[in-house]
Amino acid sequence: MRWPFRRRPVGDPAPTGIAAAIDTLCREPSDAHRAALYWALGEGELFVVVADPEATPSASPAKLGQDTTMSVLTTTSPDGKPALLAFTSLDQLQRRVPEAPCHARVSSVEALDIVLDQALDGLVLDPDGPWAVVPREDVAKIRDGECRGIQFQVGRKLDVAS
Repeated sequence: MRWPFRRRPVGDPAPTGIAAAIDTLCREPSDAHRAALYWALGEGELFVVVADPEATPSASPAKLGQDTTMSVLTTTSPDGKPALLAFTSLDQLQRRVPEAPCHARVSSVEALDIVLDQALDGLVLDPDGPWAVVPREDVAKIRDGECRGIQFQVGRKLDVAS
């Protein structure tokens, strides 16, 4: 899938708010913890695996142009449909896809937009666990600022194709 990404600051501070919310929700499933994750997804950052960026990747971090187009890795959701694969840290990304040619740090709102714009089934977060799958319907609600009455799947390790 191809998607234009906006420029992000270079660096590698791991976006931890979403990861902490996933961990809390997996340990103690509740509507309040689910809402906390969805709020974090409305404000956080994620890593996605990039293949064949227009800009030549280098061994060191690089700033990409305002509207650089690149392909991102998708996976099969537990429902058997294509979903965006995203990670809360570089460690999570490298554990799952150690041969990843390169990655991009994007706002979680951009990741939600990819799911909606590319008609994907949802968002798979940190499949090596603790993990979460956010269905497309909930992605739309998060994007619109709604966090009530939504479905959610969580667990310790997710076995999906990547």
